[in-house]
Amino acid sequence: MLGTKILTFLLLPLYTSHIPTYEYGFVDVLITLCALITPVVTLQLGNGVFRFLIQCQSEAEKGRVISSAFFTEVIGIVICSLVITIVNSFFKIQYCYLFVAYIALSSISSFFSNVVRGFGKNGVYSIACFISTSVALLSNICLILFFHFGGEAILISLIFSNIVSTIIILITTNICIYLRIRNYSVSQLREVLSYSLALIPSSISWWVTSASDRLIVLHFLGASYNGIYGVANKFPNIFTTVFHVYELAWTEAASRNIDERRNNTFIQSALSKSVEMSMLISIVVLSFIQLFFGVLVADSYADAYLHCYILLLSTFFSAICSLLDGLFTAFKRTNVIAKTTTIGAIVNLIVHISLVNYIGLYAASLSTLVCYIIMALLRLRNLKKLQRIVLFRRRYVLLIIIFIMSSVSYIYKSILLCLAVITCVCGYFGVVNRDIIISINKSLKTRFKKNI
Repeated sequence: MLGTKILTFLLLPLYTSHIPTYEYGFVDVLITLCALITPVVTLQLGNGVFRFLIQCQSEAEKGRVISSAFFTEVIGIVICSLVITIVNSFFKIQYCYLFVAYIALSSISSFFSNVVRGFGKNGVYSIACFISTSVALLSNICLILFFHFGGEAILISLIFSNIVSTIIILITTNICIYLRIRNYSVSQLREVLSYSLALIPSSISWWVTSASDRLIVLHFLGASYNGIYGVANKFPNIFTTVFHVYELAWTEAASRNIDERRNNTFIQSALSKSVEMSMLISIVVLSFIQLFFGVLVADSYADAYLHCYILLLSTFFSAICSLLDGLFTAFKRTNVIAKTTTIGAIVNLIVHISLVNYIGLYAASLSTLVCYIIMALLRLRNLKKLQRIVLFRRRYVLLIIIFIMSSVSYIYKSILLCLAVITCVCGYFGVVNRDIIISINKSLKTRFKKNI
């Protein structure tokens, strides 16, 4: 998923200049449907494996966890592939077999990525992500520019990407020694499923919250509008991509340390700094969009500009939800995640369908924003039952003021105000992290003097 987000943003100029809006919109819907189907097919066993591997005490236990989950997931993938093939025989689905291959390979790649993270080998995970994204980048360029492929080039490149990611992980780790039929344990599978099944309603609700918009837009407004909305989502994905790296570390740290640090200090301090970081990233990304939107996006997709602003706000509140999710995961309270996400999904559907005939494409953006705000408030209220948390800090006031400046700059397209905002962000970052900057400066001076 991380590699996909990086890839789609880097290739935005290529997609918008060589692929028509309706074709790009249809492929975007297929990728969105994959996000709905995958959690059901895999039973979210990859996430369950990650959580249980952290606590495994022996190699035999690791073997039972990995084998039981993997072979069960493979059965789910085979069944899903057969069902889609049968459906295609009655209702012709464009790019059907590419779609099936993408679901299967992305599921397997995601499973092994979770295993690697469970082993604590985040370096391998990062390398696999980087190389596979590079492969997808090059294959997209070759297929679209040199072989003149259309929307299918996106799916083919994502398939290549997942194959490469899986191969790299299997070559650089010893995961294969754990994959044995004799390690399959029904009791172990039940234990993992008791955790992972609770994540399925959450994932489906997440899909309704953040991805069903495409299908509603496709039905009410058409594929061309969906293409514009898809492009609008790519810029906020810069935030998601940057934040996702931190989110993985946050969830792992919370899961490993929550039992050792029941005091409120660890959670409160880490959460406050994470929210502050999210606000800073939002401001920087908004300034980036303002400066480079016209360069990266073709004129036929220009209507996406204002939607980017609303969707970036949505992404910020989504990040807050993810931070709180990390704590609920650590406490093994995934039922709270499922419940609050379901409520958010229902709100999203009601708002979107109610407004789409009146404000058109803006109904999709605004409904997403409203649902994430509600989800963040509900999760914060539930977290306070487990830990005493104060999310808002006085120093956030300055960041809110800078964000308001950034918003005015974005809406009125003021380059001077945008540069002023960037200066303010740099100044804020320097003041808040002055001790670290001073320490690094002293270290560099010392090394420089030694070299002289």
